Amino acid sequence: MSNETFVTVRGNAARDPERREGSKMPWVRFSIGVTAQIRNAEGAYEDRPTQWFEVRVFGAQAGHVAESVRKGTPVLVRGELRHDQWENKDGERFSRNVVLAESVALDLHYRSYSLIQTRPELDAPVEQSSTPRAAANSDPLGVGETPGGPWSARSSAQIGEYSVPVA
Repeated sequence: MSNETFVTVRGNAARDPERREGSKMPWVRFSIGVTAQIRNAEGAYEDRPTQWFEVRVFGAQAGHVAESVRKGTPVLVRGELRHDQWENKDGERFSRNVVLAESVALDLHYRSYSLIQTRPELDAPVEQSSTPRAAANSDPLGVGETPGGPWSARSSAQIGEYSVPVA
């Protein structure tokens, strides 16, 4: 194995993914911001400076990300960390942290998502059960909630292939 640095970054998409067409495969790029918090002497939380990462996603996953991630979406990104540096024609130096994504996922730490598969080529046969669906799922998380409880009162919006709850 070579000397690659792999990271997992948790943050919010700062912009919608931008589709690109490479010579070998399609890819997308988007930015995520990561703002850590610390407790001060009084016990209140303070934001640290935001760190920015450009995320690059290649191949089939690039299409999934382009259809699923929007500005503000909380994401988890795992991939190889790179640090790009360049100089413009005026001699100004620039740099940025780049993650070549191996995987991108929705971050479920602070909110939940309802995913509805809408691509027919991915549909799989559904097994029939003798237990009525309502009875089988009356407490899907085992936390004492019933279908009329807080899990059923969510509104959602269609984003790409998925239905995502609106807060």
